[in-house]
Amino acid sequence: MNPTTTINKQAINIKFIAKLIFLLLLLGTLAYSGTAYFNQFAHKKKQKTEQQNSNQTKSNSKNENWQNKKNSGKNEPHKNQNIKKSLEKQLEKINKKIKQLTEKTNKTKDEKKLLKKLKDTKNNILRKINQKGETHWRK
Repeated sequence: MNPTTTINKQAINIKFIAKLIFLLLLLGTLAYSGTAYFNQFAHKKKQKTEQQNSNQTKSNSKNENWQNKKNSGKNEPHKNQNIKKSLEKQLEKINKKIKQLTEKTNKTKDEKKLLKKLKDTKNNILRKINQKGETHWRK
């Protein structure tokens, strides 16, 4: 081998390494600028969701206030509050029983059936509690 071929190989290797470094730098800058660009949209989306969440909390507080006030509108919720309180007491008892059964490690078939029935009754009670009552136009 003559010395010129080794010099040419070294020059080619240096050029290849330089091109590789340039390519990696270019890809890095594109990746950084892309994330910065999309973070701008993510920030706007985050602001929108925060605004929607604040609106939802306001509406939730309005929904909670109807229980304490007398409503006179024809389409206002008017479920009997005494029934609702008794259903909530029943729900507490059922939740205690469900908790006891779920904590038990070895359950028999009867206990599994009972647990399923309790969960079904819990769902029914929750549905009845959340029921608002008829609107004015329904009979």
